[in-house]
Amino acid sequence: MDTITNYVDLCRKIDTIEKHLLQIEEDLEVWKEENKLLFTVMNSQEIFHTTQVRNIQNLRNKKSRLQKMHDFYLELKSEKESKTSMLKGLNYQISRMKYKENKSYKQIADELNWHLQY
Repeated sequence: MDTITNYVDLCRKIDTIEKHLLQIEEDLEVWKEENKLLFTVMNSQEIFHTTQVRNIQNLRNKKSRLQKMHDFYLELKSEKESKTSMLKGLNYQISRMKYKENKSYKQIADELNWHLQY
């Protein structure tokens, strides 16, 4: 059971990273549009232009780092899913209910018609 102890958290982490990546894409589009306007309207303001280029580069760097994290977590998720699929019968049912469906042991016992002993 050690292989999938944080599956639900892993899925949440992947979702969060994906949302950050989407936001960065939107921010990059905004900066690119502003940069186009800058060249057409204010060609002489080099300092302002340098700041925009730096901001765009920072966003690209952040996107690159997040993409690497995203790829790593997806690989980890895939590995955890393949290890879970190796389980059979009751072990599979319990691990699926606990780690993928995020159910408590009490809920699992009730669904499987087992009784917890304290």
